[in-house]
Amino acid sequence: MVRQPLSVDLQVRIFFRDQWLCHWCRRPTIFAPAMKYLDRYVRDNGYARPISYFDSQWRRDAAPLLDELAAVIDHRIAHVRGGTSVEDNLVTACNKCNLRKTDKLAENFEAKESFQHTRGRYGEPENWDGFVSLFIIYSETYASQLTVNEKKWLNAIRNFLSVGSAGS
Repeated sequence: MVRQPLSVDLQVRIFFRDQWLCHWCRRPTIFAPAMKYLDRYVRDNGYARPISYFDSQWRRDAAPLLDELAAVIDHRIAHVRGGTSVEDNLVTACNKCNLRKTDKLAENFEAKESFQHTRGRYGEPENWDGFVSLFIIYSETYASQLTVNEKKWLNAIRNFLSVGSAGS
């Protein structure tokens, strides 16, 4: 069975549905392109010291936040186990949990990991957006440098936000 790539629109819906929180460990996740342009912005504004905000491979030494917290889409039932790419089978995951889960059954993964969900004194994050707002702002500053894929993400995010705010 050939695995079809998930549409950007579908991924945006999943991330916002899950409030940019990892389904498995409940940590806030980060939209990687936002870190790319944050890195660029800091460097363009004269910060000369080495910084570790972005690396295209999300290497721990070069981008520790992405190595752990980059937002990815995970299948509850892994594709190799017959899981499909429908919304009910897709969840937001942090890169760390996604790499640890691999193709395990969700129940086995949760039982093995026995997650100690971080509970904030004042509850779960209510308005976390994975730094999408930064990405939107930086996309205006760096419009000519956006990749084709980043333009797709920007359009999908804007479309989602405009439809979501129209329903509010």
